[in-house]
Amino acid sequence: MKTIITSLCFLSFVAIGYGQNAKPKSQIMILENEGIFEGEITQEGDWYHIKRLLGETVVPTDRVLKIVDNITEAYKYLVRRANLSDPDEQIRLTKWCMTYDLRQEAVGHAEATLKLVPENTYAKYIIRSVKEMPPVPAAQDVKKVVPVVVETNLPPDFNQESLGVFVTRVQPIMMNTCASCHVGHENTKFVLQRVYAGTDRRTSLINLQAVLKYLDRNDVAKSPFLTNSIAAHGNLKNSPLRGKESAPYRHLEEWARNAFLKTEVAAADVSQIPQSTAAEEAQPLESPKPVSRPLLPRKTNSARTESASPATSTPATTAVSKTAEVKETPKATSTKPTEPIDPFDPEEFNKKK
Repeated sequence: MKTIITSLCFLSFVAIGYGQNAKPKSQIMILENEGIFEGEITQEGDWYHIKRLLGETVVPTDRVLKIVDNITEAYKYLVRRANLSDPDEQIRLTKWCMTYDLRQEAVGHAEATLKLVPENTYAKYIIRSVKEMPPVPAAQDVKKVVPVVVETNLPPDFNQESLGVFVTRVQPIMMNTCASCHVGHENTKFVLQRVYAGTDRRTSLINLQAVLKYLDRNDVAKSPFLTNSIAAHGNLKNSPLRGKESAPYRHLEEWARNAFLKTEVAAADVSQIPQSTAAEEAQPLESPKPVSRPLLPRKTNSARTESASPATSTPATTAVSKTAEVKETPKATSTKPTEPIDPFDPEEFNKKK
């Protein structure tokens, strides 16, 4: 009995340790508008939490149709919900499959649409476009797929604020126009990874690193990432994007111009600095000159000097003038001054006789 209890305790500890070390797997959430989120999904009460590249997204449970393990299960679920006898439903499934790179499934729904509406131009366009795309590597060619080296460190001058724009705007454009030729093919140096809405951080960083290698910091307009998007290359007869005036290209160009930080030294034009300013900056700093202050007279013991001056007078002037008055005043002596002679004094009259 003790042996059984000991074994059960050991298995419990092993299970707990495995649960703590197990990495949460990525799942796909199908929303009520048939959009999808991919990431680590957990439920807390009436909310789903999806950990994604740009943080965590919270979705109420009543807006979620289903959570599946992969994109194939998501496709099968949407097919079961669709009315396949309705051409609009077939077109909706066709667009959904093209968005998430399910090309053969998209062709199947396009062909089903033509059976219902033979003149449907969108269905014909999808069938023609898929035929022009290079084939997806077969299962036996998996060994030939180019291995992807994940670089976790972005360039020092990469603008971190442009990461969100890349994930939400640039990457979806690449998935629609570039992924069919550049996902998992060995005949191209520009290798991408297939992503879906709200992909994980690792996959987006792989695609970001691939794009940054084809951006020209000195002349963004001549970057291969931009020039190849509006030029036919490889096995394509037409360019992926219509031209520089198309909205997708403008989004790519705007992001590319802000992908790297612009230092103030590189952006400043030294020739436009005024000559006077440059000369002043070239001069050595002078030692500070002493500040001149008015000289104040020394204090005296004279009562007149200590007397307060009027508020309207200048203190220095008043003090100096009073000091001068003190110096000009003769000192008092004990000798009695001589009295003046009176001409009518009788003694003086008798002396004259």
